[in-house]
Amino acid sequence: MKVSQRRDVLLTQAQMNEIQQAANKVWALPHGVRSKSITDVVWDIYLFDGKTHRHDYGPGMPDDVGADLEHVVRQIATVYN
Repeated sequence: MKVSQRRDVLLTQAQMNEIQQAANKVWALPHGVRSKSITDVVWDIYLFDGKTHRHDYGPGMPDDVGADLEHVVRQIATVYN
């Protein structure tokens, strides 16, 4: 089992732009983020913009634009680990 971790870091403007571009694609979806079928895992994506928020979740792994957002965040996180 992998336990989620939290760490506060200062992101560069380029990193913020990458996250924002990927997150905007999730915001634009008229439906929930789709899942890839994988057993024994679940995922959550929380997006906040002021008082507005979006929460998508599902079994397996996020697919399509959700997977793109996950990839961007994981790529940036490897810099700080």
